[in-house]
Amino acid sequence: MLSVKDLNFILEQHPFYGITIKIQHNNKIMGSYSPQLPQEVRAMLRQVLSHKDISEKLEDFLLNATELPNIIIKIKYNKLECKWDPDLFYEKKLCFNIDDAHILINQDDTTEDILFLSDTFCYFKDKQKLGRITSQTGFQSIDQLSIHNFQDAAIQKLFQKKKYEISNFNQLPFQLNSSDEFDSCRFISQKNEVRPTEVEGDLFANIDYSTEKNIVKFSLLYKDNEQIHPAFNSIYQRFKKQAVLFEKYSSKRKKIILNWLIRYIQADKNRQDVLLNRFLPKINLFNEIQIIIQLAKTISSEFSYQLKVVNESWYIYKIDSRKEIVLAFMISLLFPESSENSNEYFDLIIYKTEFNYHLKLIKYICKKLGVAVSFSSKEVNIVEKKLRVDLSDTNSTNSPKIYLDNVLIDDDTLIDLKTNLWTSISQQSVDVFDESLIAQCEQLILLKEFQNKRSKNSTQEQHRQSLHLLDWIQLRHLGVDIQL
Repeated sequence: MLSVKDLNFILEQHPFYGITIKIQHNNKIMGSYSPQLPQEVRAMLRQVLSHKDISEKLEDFLLNATELPNIIIKIKYNKLECKWDPDLFYEKKLCFNIDDAHILINQDDTTEDILFLSDTFCYFKDKQKLGRITSQTGFQSIDQLSIHNFQDAAIQKLFQKKKYEISNFNQLPFQLNSSDEFDSCRFISQKNEVRPTEVEGDLFANIDYSTEKNIVKFSLLYKDNEQIHPAFNSIYQRFKKQAVLFEKYSSKRKKIILNWLIRYIQADKNRQDVLLNRFLPKINLFNEIQIIIQLAKTISSEFSYQLKVVNESWYIYKIDSRKEIVLAFMISLLFPESSENSNEYFDLIIYKTEFNYHLKLIKYICKKLGVAVSFSSKEVNIVEKKLRVDLSDTNSTNSPKIYLDNVLIDDDTLIDLKTNLWTSISQQSVDVFDESLIAQCEQLILLKEFQNKRSKNSTQEQHRQSLHLLDWIQLRHLGVDIQL
């Protein structure tokens, strides 16, 4: 039997799996069934024939061998002699690489002095030694980079990928409790190792209220000193599909839910348990209560850290988690039919009719959260006015006088306001009726249209006027001041 020290171990990286090996003695390649080779060496050769990685068997052999072979690393047509060093390790970290508008996970092409042969072995070019790869401290998968333990099969499948488009990568739902945990990772951009830029700004909402179009753009942004950074819509995406379940809820009920959420995120642990177990069931949310319970469980800490890519550069965002969750849930709750203006950023397009109706509630929730609201063009203000119907003239039941904050208005003025979506535009700002005033005016218009139709069909004047008077008085339940 040949001595191990007289053998040459020729190691080569296989394009599809680990390491392959050839055994050479006196410039002659030995076969896998050669009786002159030790049994452990023949086992490795047979594993090569089975198209399997020999890394595990090679490691056991090198660690336990009393004699070491001559080790040669073959790289294409070049052969490099090296020595085995059992104490030489390369700490492999989870690597994020921006390459050609894609994110590559665990593909590091910047370590030029290291040749990775398999998941176990690597060749140190400058030392001409064969060492091993270790991962004792570094993260090895993107799934480990998360506060939450994802059990959902669809999410687990996301984390198994090694290559993402940038927009898809920015949607991944992983986050950390501390930015220091990213120190165990490597970041590559333009084939250079870089350190991500940290964003620690104040969350604010921006409203772009176009006077020429019938839409409003609503965005969430972070202001870090004088720089503005976009917030991402990964949290909003979680709620978007569930929003349809709340469509049957009234605006009042939705406000109660949002108020409960704000109280929950601002409470301590004991108070949160009370709100969850005692007060939440009283809202009567039917089956949707499970969605709110699950939402509450995801609110783990005030801030979290997320890795994002903007303009092919790495950023670590300090996310105001609680505020973002409430705002994202609010927008999905109030505007289930809104469309996204971006695949990555929290930038939504909302119809003015719906936006005007809920603007007062949006401002109220933002104020409760301590989130500033800015405007790209004209500032949008909520107008609260008193609608009054004067029925003191007994002959006026067909067409009573209508006052808006003691200003007499006619039917044409009402129709114009409705056509302009209950807004009035000045040079500096846009005034929008609050939701209760909109409801009063719309009901008043419907009532006048209904009475005009009924007047044509009614033959008894006294009976008709009595019905008209009752119709007007019914407006009181909406808050309209009826003067008799």
